Amino acid sequence: MYKKLIALCLAGLVCASCEPTYRRPQKTQDKKAEAGAAATSTTTLEFKNAVKSELKPELLPELKNELQPALKNELKQVLSAELQPKLTADIKDLLKAELHPELKTGLKTELKNEIKSEMNAEAQAARSEAEAAAVAQAGNVEKLCSCLVTVALTTQDYNAIRPWEKQQASSSRINGVYVGEGKVLTLGSSLPHVNYVEIALPDGSRSVPARVLRYDTDLNLGLLEADAAEAADLFAGRSPLPLGDAMTHESEAELLCALNGTQPTAIPLQAELGTSDRGLPRLQMRAEQAVPGTYSHGAPVVADGKLTGISAGYNAASRQLKVINGELIRRFMEAKPDAAQGVPLMGVVFAELSDPVFRRYLKLADSNTGVYVSKVVPAGAAAAAGLQDGDVLTAVEGLSIDNKGRCNLPGYGLIDVTTVVRYLKPLGESLTMTFCRNGEEKQAVLQLNRDAEQKALVRTEEPAEAPRYIVWGGLVFQPLTRNYLGALQTQANGSLPNEFLKLDEQEDALRARGFRELTALTLVYPTQATIGYEQCQFCLVEKVNGVEPHDFAQFVSLLKAPTPTGLVEIAINKAPYRIYMDPAAVEASAATLRRSGIIQTERLTPQ
Repeated sequence: MYKKLIALCLAGLVCASCEPTYRRPQKTQDKKAEAGAAATSTTTLEFKNAVKSELKPELLPELKNELQPALKNELKQVLSAELQPKLTADIKDLLKAELHPELKTGLKTELKNEIKSEMNAEAQAARSEAEAAAVAQAGNVEKLCSCLVTVALTTQDYNAIRPWEKQQASSSRINGVYVGEGKVLTLGSSLPHVNYVEIALPDGSRSVPARVLRYDTDLNLGLLEADAAEAADLFAGRSPLPLGDAMTHESEAELLCALNGTQPTAIPLQAELGTSDRGLPRLQMRAEQAVPGTYSHGAPVVADGKLTGISAGYNAASRQLKVINGELIRRFMEAKPDAAQGVPLMGVVFAELSDPVFRRYLKLADSNTGVYVSKVVPAGAAAAAGLQDGDVLTAVEGLSIDNKGRCNLPGYGLIDVTTVVRYLKPLGESLTMTFCRNGEEKQAVLQLNRDAEQKALVRTEEPAEAPRYIVWGGLVFQPLTRNYLGALQTQANGSLPNEFLKLDEQEDALRARGFRELTALTLVYPTQATIGYEQCQFCLVEKVNGVEPHDFAQFVSLLKAPTPTGLVEIAINKAPYRIYMDPAAVEASAATLRRSGIIQTERLTPQ
């Protein structure tokens, strides 16, 4: 029945279409439309569908040019196999017959409208889906950015050159990350000398006092805790950021910001390579857009909704962000409250092994790589492990060292071996070193500590330590520290007095004589006790009353001990090489020192 009906319809249309043109009577446009409509009305629904299916591929090029570019992708879906009725062979054969022009035009127009309608509906659905996804994404970014806070700090460092004073107080603001239970993670480099700290919302609408729970200046991380009575109100409705996994030099992440303090924003980041900063590995990540300067330090880097990094520096020209990676954050957060601060130090000075002649002298095969140990610090961990001057360090914990002293650290790429040692394990643990001595490969176990620094003759004082000193009759004596030398070098535009130079070369000999610490004469104030000695500052104390002071405490003891002559003789390594002080004149100079603003004349222990 179906085939007969289609055949009858086609027969009538074919006859009409086969009439010779020159014999066809002239018709008006209205009559043509009537003929087309009449022909169309004689077709069945099945026939129209069959014709539309045949015409759809034919209309594709025409529609591509006609429709808006935004709808072209949806066109393929509209013309998919699901939308095209499956035609039987008989119907396909029938469709090969020539169609009436008016009928064909009418079907094309109708089909175009149907396709456009379908495409518009699908495009609208796609737009609605995209809008919904954008709204969901915006809500997710807003929720993530609710962890953002601002840390306001008031700090006042000690004056290393005038140790009885503090420097002028300064205020600063850095970013922080709310991690739950009233605690905020931030950068640690600004925390040692904090006098007052507050945690505030990014828009500045609320703030509460806080205290420093702990910090690590090597890791450059610190943990704050808001005042318990007010923390609940400050963090109400804000989501803490959970800890995530470490990133690698191929990771993608986002930097969270609150533009103008109110606009939650996530800036896409792409990790590019590993680098080193403060003696630890960092990831260098390129930002998709410019990073606001206020978020270049201390802002959270997230992946999969978790904290995977902290921003620690930004190069605006290259849009490269330096990031403290997630494993160091986790190490800091999971450390015990009383855990030792800082990272391990080997106590070794290295030199490259690029010279082939030098390599032959060391009996190294061409395939061997490593770095030359030019000096081992006597009190350091490497010395305790048996490493010696002249050894060639070839691997650490199985990581090979190249001739430039770099290891291929997983997740970072090529990183300096000293950085790798500081990074691999925390203080108190151990790692295995492989080295070559006289052409023979050996191994040693390195106990990770900071003895190379803490037992050095010229050590670095802890950041929060109040410097020790004594002002004796106008002579200012201090333990010689890296802190003092750094401040003096800054004040002198990069130079140091000759009397403080080459101390590293003299350390072994001084330590052999029993020295544990060096004492320096750093300043001379004019009093009745120091007349004639005004030029004696910036030098080392060698003896007091003929005795070598092996540390600062012994020096003070010798200084105050009575002598047979009643005078105190101080030997220094600078002309006139001898200073003679009268204790009575020293006592009388106290009033002069007070008028100079020196109220506290000594601090003999760190505070």
